[in-house]
Amino acid sequence: MGVSLERKLSILVAFFLFLAIPGVLAYTQVTIMAPAVTRTPEGWAGVASYITVSVKKGDGRVFVDTFPLTQIDTQGSARLATEAAASTVGVDPAKIDVFVVIRSGSAVVGGPSAGGAMSVAILASLLNKTVDPGVVMTGTINPDGTIGPIGGVLQKAEAAASVGAKVFLVPSGQTTATETPTSGALVNVTQYAKEHWNLTVREVNDLREAAKWIIGVDIQRSGGKQIDLKKYNEIMSVAAENMTSSAQDLCDEAKKSFQEATLTYAERNDLKPYLDDCLAKVDEARKAKNDGDYYVSASYAFQAKTNATYVSYAIQLLKSQKKLTARDLIQKAEDAAKDAVDRVNKTSFTSITAFECFAAAESRAHEAMKRIEKAWEFYYRSDLLSDSLMALQEAAYIKQRAGSALWWAGLC
Repeated sequence: MGVSLERKLSILVAFFLFLAIPGVLAYTQVTIMAPAVTRTPEGWAGVASYITVSVKKGDGRVFVDTFPLTQIDTQGSARLATEAAASTVGVDPAKIDVFVVIRSGSAVVGGPSAGGAMSVAILASLLNKTVDPGVVMTGTINPDGTIGPIGGVLQKAEAAASVGAKVFLVPSGQTTATETPTSGALVNVTQYAKEHWNLTVREVNDLREAAKWIIGVDIQRSGGKQIDLKKYNEIMSVAAENMTSSAQDLCDEAKKSFQEATLTYAERNDLKPYLDDCLAKVDEARKAKNDGDYYVSASYAFQAKTNATYVSYAIQLLKSQKKLTARDLIQKAEDAAKDAVDRVNKTSFTSITAFECFAAAESRAHEAMKRIEKAWEFYYRSDLLSDSLMALQEAAYIKQRAGSALWWAGLC
């Protein structure tokens, strides 16, 4: 049974009245817009969600109230956002309590992409500052304060423009995106947002850079408790290198298959952009890894592996000219997704950084499962090879998304 609107309002009123009691609220209450992506009958769309943050002296607790309900990764992101924001200004997170209220007009897909905005809101509260409503951001928050990659950038840009934003901050390297989460068509987000919504898109690398835009302050690191990132960076560096090397191997295999395959001129023209993008993404992954942007590196490597897998799948189908080839590949992708969910559910962890890795693994495993239905829908649509190729695009994504879930689970 759903909760009535009156009941929801009464809970919110009581919550904010509690925070307004003298001596309870020690910092500024901050509300920030965080764009999200939801699936509608018409397709994928951006929606506006709002995060209200209040901080008081306490014992290191993080309270999260969400509606609609979100996945476990939102709770993990809230705690990590608190750690990152407190560390940035030299505040001991063990000496504060943070209250996070998230509200959205639609069911929100996932939760980690709000981590960056959540961190900025907590940062503003700790500094007793307000945020500029004309600047909206998207991006995950990493333990070292860097802003990590997300999906649905174009849809989130539209959501930002819908609330009157003039500037939209995105993670570094994400000004190029697919037209929809299931499309292979690439769009220059900076150009598209300017032409359609008069929205300026800017890349940000870390929390301090985002704070300059949204809070309007240059933050200098002070004394206080800092997160020990030595072990984290050691693990992520090796993991990012392994992910990039794996992507390189897949791309090399796809390139060899492409060169040796007997394809028509049209078929080569259709597949070559995927192969070219695959090779380019490997180079970007390696550059990001060398720059220490491990989350960004993993994201590029994942995109490269997905494109390489699709090229390989497509060549197998075009070579056989049998629809059953696509069926077998989709089934293997589905088996991989189910295995990922099972193995992620058995993953254990003990630290907050490991918890964030688990949250990333869990959301990716379940995303892979959600895409299976779409793959079979394309497959059974008709006997045309074009529909089977669309199904294989989904299968390639599912296969590599399941693999990335296991990659993140392994970091726990």
